[in-house]
Amino acid sequence: LQNVLQQYASAVLMSNPALTATSKPKTAADLLDKIMATDPATWDAAIAAELDSAAADSVCDTESLLGEVQARIETIVLGQGAGTYAQQVQAEYLKELTERIQQASIVVE
Repeated sequence: LQNVLQQYASAVLMSNPALTATSKPKTAADLLDKIMATDPATWDAAIAAELDSAAADSVCDTESLLGEVQARIETIVLGQGAGTYAQQVQAEYLKELTERIQQASIVVE
């Protein structure tokens, strides 16, 4: 059930559903969509690889990516009825993603 809810949340929250786990992101929003397109079991490695500040092709830093997550949180809070199950599922998904980004940034640094 958790996997199904994660797939639902990623499908609803992605701003560019055309991006996949193998796409080349150009912005923090693209990077967030790319991460959401991957299996949550592989988030840690995907996030660490993308946030590696030593990489010349790094799209953004941790703060920019977390800012994009915050913008999506604001969208679901303001755009949906308070306390709906859909809102709870999406908020929990983004909370987990935020925690993983923060953990990965500690490892990368």
